[in-house]
Amino acid sequence: MFRNCFIKIIYPYDDIIGFINKISNNLNAYYKSFNDEEIVIIAVLEGSITFAGYLLMTLDFNVIFKSLKVINEDYANLGRRDNLKVIANISTNEIKNKRVLIIDTLIDTGKTLNCVYRYIKDFEPKDIKICTLFKKEVNKENDLLRMHNKDLLKVDWYGAKIPNQWVAGFGLDSRNKYRNIKHLGVVRIEKR
Repeated sequence: MFRNCFIKIIYPYDDIIGFINKISNNLNAYYKSFNDEEIVIIAVLEGSITFAGYLLMTLDFNVIFKSLKVINEDYANLGRRDNLKVIANISTNEIKNKRVLIIDTLIDTGKTLNCVYRYIKDFEPKDIKICTLFKKEVNKENDLLRMHNKDLLKVDWYGAKIPNQWVAGFGLDSRNKYRNIKHLGVVRIEKR
């Protein structure tokens, strides 16, 4: 399927499922210790929809599932990545004094997850943890963020590291394509 879209496959489907099971075991061990508290899981759309679907079926604790979307108001017009905005249907009483787990498929620079973290923090949850399926190896932008922000977001659980390359598959897209490919691969760069 879509043979020519990838330069190489980084992780085949079976490996990805193994990473999800590893994450699930860690989450189950951690959250079961809170005596059946409701844990609010918030998925960052659209990239995490596949990961969230697989992960939710493996969790063995009391879950309330919500989602939100982060849009970049400048990116479409100017190509910048500075003006992130959260779009969500979440109320204070759904999150206040509750444990929250934010899930996303990939952390790269951390800008999107930092935006989500700040948004959720305003609802005064008891605790916020972050889980991603993949964590991109450090790149120059990550280094700049670390130099300017000593409180750079910490990912509490992740499945595997990936190289600092443009990837797609397993819910991640490249120009809104390839989300339905079950493997994760390095995308062949297309001419615009």
